[in-house]
Amino acid sequence: LNKTRCTSGLHWKLGSKTTYMRGGVGYEDLLHYGRLTVPSDGIYTVYSYIQFDSYTGNSNLDRPKPEMHVLYKNGDQLVQMNKFMLRQHSYITSQVGPILVELKARDSVHVAVGSMGRFIHNNPQSSVFGMFKL
Repeated sequence: LNKTRCTSGLHWKLGSKTTYMRGGVGYEDLLHYGRLTVPSDGIYTVYSYIQFDSYTGNSNLDRPKPEMHVLYKNGDQLVQMNKFMLRQHSYITSQVGPILVELKARDSVHVAVGSMGRFIHNNPQSSVFGMFKL
């Protein structure tokens, strides 16, 4: 996860030990988010887990704030959303999916968060985004 651009959509680092891509699924890094694109029609299981850390670092979270973790299809079609409260001095894990999504060849999915993206935990293994074809 590359949190330097996490104002809404999330970007993901490829080529590290935490990246595993097979079966023709592609990754495209766009201006506002990174997306996974499927090679063929089918039913896919899509999932995302994101850990937020308001405990360490320079947290200026003075009171609980509502946050959301959203999965989109093809740029703007809402697939699933998780709403939660981000509290001061806490670790929160948000989960979207696993959910079955019917996708056509070249369809894409991406993950976004609300305005609290700066609190995403800095460990690359703490946030996951993936899919597989059934």
